[in-house]
Amino acid sequence: MRSNQNEIEKLLKYYQTQPYSAAQIENDLNTEKELERKALFIHSLAKHDILYFDIATHCPEFDLAAKASATSTSQTNNFVNFAKRLPSRFDKGDCYVFYSITENCLSESDAWKQFLATSNGKDKQTQCVHMDCTNCADEYQPRKNIIYYYKNGRLITEDDKQEQQTSSATSESYVKNDINILLLGETGVGKSTFINAFVTYITHNKLSHAVDGETIVAGVMYFQLRKIRIIDTPGVGDTRGLEQDGSNLEHIISYISHYQHLKAICMLLKPNASRLNTFFRFCIIQLLTYLNVNAKNNIIFCFTNARSTFYSPGNTTPLLKQLLKELKETNKIDIPFSKQNTFCFDDEAFRYLASTKANLKFDEKQQTECSRSWDISVDESFRFI
Repeated sequence: MRSNQNEIEKLLKYYQTQPYSAAQIENDLNTEKELERKALFIHSLAKHDILYFDIATHCPEFDLAAKASATSTSQTNNFVNFAKRLPSRFDKGDCYVFYSITENCLSESDAWKQFLATSNGKDKQTQCVHMDCTNCADEYQPRKNIIYYYKNGRLITEDDKQEQQTSSATSESYVKNDINILLLGETGVGKSTFINAFVTYITHNKLSHAVDGETIVAGVMYFQLRKIRIIDTPGVGDTRGLEQDGSNLEHIISYISHYQHLKAICMLLKPNASRLNTFFRFCIIQLLTYLNVNAKNNIIFCFTNARSTFYSPGNTTPLLKQLLKELKETNKIDIPFSKQNTFCFDDEAFRYLASTKANLKFDEKQQTECSRSWDISVDESFRFI
């Protein structure tokens, strides 16, 4: 604030020594406000991982002063020709571009809302660019705010999209058969270890094969031509409190909205737990409110480190049954809990593998126990699928 005040004082002294009219001062102040508004807007774009690009600034040949206004026909043609390729800085990979001619109504624009949804759902490799056309000559402006999609800098036209749709029609059935699994669990339950272990169990059905093979770390795998995608999430029971838990849940709901379907909602637990997190109930209720109450039939329960309880849920069973009973009585949500939707794994076998890869040695008894644990976890993994 102090630096702003100093700048204002400098401006006032400058205006006092210069032949500036009141109209000129007002014009400068309006310009300053406009620049400040644009700076805030560009900052808001960065929060959505959207790049800002002013065409007139970076490509002066398209500036208002460079060309006189043309007829409506040439306007359309020149913009289309100009928009066929992107500037070199954006010509790698996939890129969505929002061509804007009316910044002041972005919040009310359906095209802008669609663009924000695209940006929030994109992967890290895909670029989203806000292309500011407001200072371009009329012939290089679109008639309205519009979104274009580019592949390696080349505009993908409707004909291209039609061709892609035709070629992808045969693979659509595979997309429908994708297995998307949402993984939820308390902070510290071991979700990341579980994902890596699960992928390894599916890939190597014997511990000896895993020891000799490559270690696999991934959240996506293929099984019998079907893509299995495990969606990791922030831990339930965040140390920053319930407010952060609520924020995490909002992000989860936003993220999974980009998938056509969820095959399962996996609740990852430890056997012999002394309590269940208070947010656990809230998490289930909110998810089912968003997804559909029928999604309760897709909830499954997975237990890690289950060797200590002879591959059973152990003392967590009565706690979980009590919670599910309360959900049924209070919220009319009847979630099944049976052998069919309960799976017990032992991550110690996976940790044994990681230790072996690090050249640590184990005696024969430990090897035998881990090998048996591996076999049981492999069986559970295939039953899980």
